[in-house]
Amino acid sequence: MFVSSIIVDEWIKMRSESVYLRSWLEASICPMVRAHSRAPMWPQVHHFIPKLDLKSPDSHLPPRIVADARRFVKVTRFHKINKFRVYASARDDCCVVLVEFTPKCVARFERYHRLRITAETTNTIFLIGRVSLKYVPIAQARQSWHVNSPSVTDLHVLPVLVVDECVAFDLDQVIPHRAFPYLYEQDKFLDCMKDDGKKYAKKDTSV
Repeated sequence: MFVSSIIVDEWIKMRSESVYLRSWLEASICPMVRAHSRAPMWPQVHHFIPKLDLKSPDSHLPPRIVADARRFVKVTRFHKINKFRVYASARDDCCVVLVEFTPKCVARFERYHRLRITAETTNTIFLIGRVSLKYVPIAQARQSWHVNSPSVTDLHVLPVLVVDECVAFDLDQVIPHRAFPYLYEQDKFLDCMKDDGKKYAKKDTSV
């Protein structure tokens, strides 16, 4: 009975804090990176995740939203605020990515929740929409997100999610039992970046 209890406890710890938080970052972003690494310039992908299109933030979620794993992220850290633009990190069930909340997104969130987007929302699950994917030079990533991991700073650019629409889906702030790596440190992501001949070969040396 005691051994069974330990196994169950470990299984619970390894489970996601929410059934809504699923793996999608690597599967959605890596194919984009591989394709864009062959282009002359890094593009910005608009409508990477479409708008939520909810009647109201507290309305019943349509099945199409619930079924889309890309709609759910957990905010892990806030790095910086600059002119109402909020720079953060967020994760799915496997890894972490850099996120930028636009001023419009921040204003809507704070007006609806009557709460600062950075106040007591770390480890909160956000429902997101109107998301773009953009590539940020590593120098800007250092400045806005304070990126300093050696494996990440060796890259020339980092893909970032730009969120224009979000609501707090779950304010329980459940703290995970394990650490989550950044997407940019994953072997699959680094393999995709190998195709970046002109852009990846030149290492950023700015401070």
